[in-house]
Parts: sequence; C-alpha cells; structure tokens
Amino acid sequence: MLVASKNGTRVRPSKTRERASCPICGAEVVSRCGEINVWHWAHRAIAGCDPWIEAETEWHSNWKSLVPENWIEIVIEKDGRRRCADIRLPNGRVVKLQPAPLLPEEIRDYERFFGDMVWIFDVRESRESLDAYGLPRLDLRKKDMSPMAKQLHGVKDTPTNYRTFRWKHPRKHIAFVTKPVFLDIGENQVFRLDKLYPERPSGGFGFLFSVKALLAWFKNQD
Repeated sequence: MLVASKNGTRVRPSKTRERASCPICGAEVVSRCGEINVWHWAHRAIAGCDPWIEAETEWHSNWKSLVPENWIEIVIEKDGRRRCADIRLPNGRVVKLQPAPLLPEEIRDYERFFGDMVWIFDVRESRESLDAYGLPRLDLRKKDMSPMAKQLHGVKDTPTNYRTFRWKHPRKHIAFVTKPVFLDIGENQVFRLDKLYPERPSGGFGFLFSVKALLAWFKNQD
C-alpha cells in the first residue's frame, strides 16, 4: 500500500523502516523505500488483513499518481467487511486496477462488494507482443460500424475512435466482468471494451481513448 495511517493522518513513506498503522486492520506496517520497487508500506504480519491486498506495482502507482491523493486507497466498510479501493471517485464509484488474472468468483466478489465500479486491466504486454506475422497480439483496427451497432450506439456515422480487434491470447477472465471495462494498452491510451468474444478467433469491439480523456471523465462524474 502507498498510504498508511500515523496519528490519524494518511501518510506516504519518506524513509525506510518507518512505522505506521494499516488503515484497514490497524496492524503495524513498515516502510519499504528501496531503489527498485515503488516506496510503499508492508505489513509485518499480514494475517487477518484484507485478502484482496496485492503487491504494489509501478503500474498501480503510476495510475494512482494521476488522480488526487484523497481519491486513492480509500477504505470501504460494508456488511462487516473492510476493503481498500484502489481509487474512489468523488461520486463513490470505485476504480479497480487489475494487473493479474482473476478467478470468476473473485471477479464476482469484487463486483458484489463495490457495486458501482469500473475496471482497468493492464494488457500492455498483449499490445506490445508480436506474433509470427509481425502483428500485435492485441490488434485494434479501424472499421465502419454495422447498421445494428450504429443503432445500438445512437449514431449515424462511425465515431473516429471506434475500433474492432483481434486478440491472439485473450484474457478470458475479463469475459466474466459485468461492470464497465477499460484496457490499458500503453502509449497513454485506454480501450473501452464494449464486447469481448473470448473463443477463437477471439475479438470484439469498443472505443479508443487517451488516458487524459479517461481522467477527465473521472473528474466529471456526478
């Protein structure tokens, strides 16, 4: 975690071996301030804390750095459980940052607990990796919308950011998600996934946005 509690104040680590308290379980945490990993707080003994806590990655930290400090790592209590939201917008909507695959039941558990939420999945490796033909494994393509798709989205002309895609090795667990999904594809771009067909040949469609546009959408949520 990036933020711990000290004397009732949310604090980030400033040097190694500092002591503070976990905002979720109240146990002691110790700062880890090395030269390789993101400076963070770690439990001395994690037993009994939030089982959803993940190792803080540079990817997590980069996304959290894009929003105000008081939006990140917010503790939510519900039905006798305490969970930490990666990002919570001013309207209460939770943004879950997910770099690794999840089991379907884990996805359902997150969605049941947080309710109003969106996902951001890290799929940069799929966009950057090439297959034997020199094509990205996640290949986004410009294409005109079908008449049915235009009717669905209420448009006459295909928006310039509309894309179809082929995904050589899709993250099939994403197909179990029922909340809005954004894929971090790198180069300061995110792809709003409207439909994923996980079986081969896998593909789907959605809309391409800049990270800046997504952040503006976050800030304008009511």
